[in-house]
Amino acid sequence: PSTFGVPEPIGSEIPADAKDVDTIILPMLGFDRTGGRIGYGAGYYDRFLSKNPGIRKIGIAFACQEFDGLPVDENDIRMDCIITEEGIVYRNGGCHGDQRDPGT
Repeated sequence: PSTFGVPEPIGSEIPADAKDVDTIILPMLGFDRTGGRIGYGAGYYDRFLSKNPGIRKIGIAFACQEFDGLPVDENDIRMDCIITEEGIVYRNGGCHGDQRDPGT
């Protein structure tokens, strides 16, 4: 069991190659309408995304998790799109098409 009691495999994981990933769906504890996101505090997604900036970032949350503004810094990666049960609440071009550089 993981930190939150969710069963996770140990020793048989198949790591994803970042070049094979074009979209990532991220859980959020909170968000704002500038694409800001608060996660679970370990920075895993931010570190992965800072090394792989061409990946489309879609945040998923409930509408009640929205804040007027969040204390984001230069290490926090903003979402391209945020979706709640009420629909798309933030869109910075990241909900449609491929954002990858065609030269990569």
